[in-house]
Amino acid sequence: MKFLKSSLLLLILALEVKGQSVPPIRLKPGKKVEAELTAVKPHHYVVRLRAGQYMNIVVERPTTAMVVRLSTRSGIGALQEFHWPAAPQVREPLCWIAKMGGLYRIELAAAVFDDSAGKYSITLEKIRKSGANDQSQVELQQQFEAARTLDAKREYAQAVTIWNQALAGARALGAHEREAAALNALGSTHENLSQFEKAFRYFEQAMEVHRAMKDRIGEGHALRNMGNMARNLGQVLKAAAYQEQALRYKTELARFGV
Repeated sequence: MKFLKSSLLLLILALEVKGQSVPPIRLKPGKKVEAELTAVKPHHYVVRLRAGQYMNIVVERPTTAMVVRLSTRSGIGALQEFHWPAAPQVREPLCWIAKMGGLYRIELAAAVFDDSAGKYSITLEKIRKSGANDQSQVELQQQFEAARTLDAKREYAQAVTIWNQALAGARALGAHEREAAALNALGSTHENLSQFEKAFRYFEQAMEVHRAMKDRIGEGHALRNMGNMARNLGQVLKAAAYQEQALRYKTELARFGV
């Protein structure tokens, strides 16, 4: 009976979404769902939460930019909306604390309306009673969105302020992936300000965090960025050394199909 109720609820939820051709997929803790995303067909997922529960979803996303919306069961009015810029296959967290119980909907869509597509995976990594630091995690993702919005508007000086706040928050939480992401973002923002020496230092710090996490992909991208900054600073030999090391990482990873 419980299974029939759940199936009926998901069917009703699917019919409520105009233009949606397939019912939303219900995420289960620890189970990875893989799919290919296009701008034409957004993908929908649902998670059932009780009031006061915390969820943490991780999306391993493609290089294409994505729009992510978190809403209640009705899908009317987003609780949160995020614009994730194009990035090289990074893990992006999406967290929330439920103020009331029920189904919560996650919608993923490509940000660019063209024929491009990208494979991604989505995993419900945590679902539990909200703890002491969980609200800080939610606020941190809001800071990321605010800083990215400023970057998109080319308001780089203001973005630097928010990115520094996000960096401090990530370090306080011990969120190393977020720390590396904030450092990389600070590097890119300072690069856009033509402050190449500062950009280099942030990319170098990001490389060290990626290395400590044994994240070879992230380390390789940081090394490549360091090479670009060294070249902009006229340090040709140093730039070549960083680029060579980044290429070596890429070749090693390709050998293992990464």
